Amino acid sequence: FNGESDHVAASVSAEQLTGPLTLAAWVRLDTSERESSEWSSVVSLGEGGPVLALDGAGDPAGGLQHERCRFSGSTEVGDGAWHHLAMTRDAGGTIRVYLDGAGQLLINESPGRGGTQMAAVVQPCSIDPVVGDATFWIGGAPGIGQHFAGAIDEVRIYDRAIPPAGIRALFEE
Repeated sequence: FNGESDHVAASVSAEQLTGPLTLAAWVRLDTSERESSEWSSVVSLGEGGPVLALDGAGDPAGGLQHERCRFSGSTEVGDGAWHHLAMTRDAGGTIRVYLDGAGQLLINESPGRGGTQMAAVVQPCSIDPVVGDATFWIGGAPGIGQHFAGAIDEVRIYDRAIPPAGIRALFEE
């Protein structure tokens, strides 16, 4: 993905936008091609829906698009190596972000949701109906771009929040 316009798009159902889920993928970030201030979306579901991404610093990130509920991890992945990223959202809306099978301490980037407090599990994100584009993108985000610069492989979308041991197993496959 070139970081400017490349992405893959397909349709997505309303259940995938609002219910429990897991997004997972292998990524290799091309740091020479990316804007350091911009999120780089790996997988995003619907305009304003769930997203698995790298933040401007190259840290794993997840949440809901349009700054409604966004959380960044604590470990940069801009080393040119392949890394496994995952994000889960359970039925209550609680977000967890993983890097290489391990849960991340998260920084809350959402306005009005507690500033920059670090936590292993964050407060629930509201699971509001998503309006707008009902597609999922690999390598970008509908409506806002956030194109990924690098390689993405083995994208998986599950209709449940996989527990930490299951995320570790995905990484070790």
